[in-house]
Amino acid sequence: MGTVLMLCRPVAPGGDQQVIAEARAFGRTLPGVPPLQACISLDGTEARIYAWADASLINRRAPELASLARLATLCEWDGVSVRERAPYHYVVATDIEPAKEIEFNSWYHSEHMPGLSAVPGIVRCARYRCLESRPRYRAVYDITSPEVAQSEAWLALRNTSWSGRIRPHFLNTTRTIFRTVLDERAAVALAA
Repeated sequence: MGTVLMLCRPVAPGGDQQVIAEARAFGRTLPGVPPLQACISLDGTEARIYAWADASLINRRAPELASLARLATLCEWDGVSVRERAPYHYVVATDIEPAKEIEFNSWYHSEHMPGLSAVPGIVRCARYRCLESRPRYRAVYDITSPEVAQSEAWLALRNTSWSGRIRPHFLNTTRTIFRTVLDERAAVALAA
């Protein structure tokens, strides 16, 4: 799926329906009919809208009060719960110390993401590299409930010896759980 456009903004009055309307309006500005995903942080302060769109949209401008980033897809995995609904979206955004970047990417690709995709409650997960802004890396997980990220299986993967060697080198890390209010990707996949 190449490039993903990610629009981040504070949640405007109007709640879920307003965010869905904004997502659809954003999608109409893009060529083709890109599948959209819209999420609202559990604390209700931030909205994220993703559009799986053409990579040539380099100089797109964000709407007022929003930021727009292009994310290059590094890897995607179907989770063990791929046939379930994913009403939550967990995002870990981070930078890494430059001297550890190769090991960081190896750890994520070889151990961490494949292991987490096998955790019950993971519907799908992916890694992205932000092409213009920071934090540079994003790991995203579509999950069945917020508790998945606190499950015994999840925590075991977070606490491997390799994880213990790489995590101290994370910089500017944020972790946010969102409610998914719109996800058109499943409809596109089923129609194919």
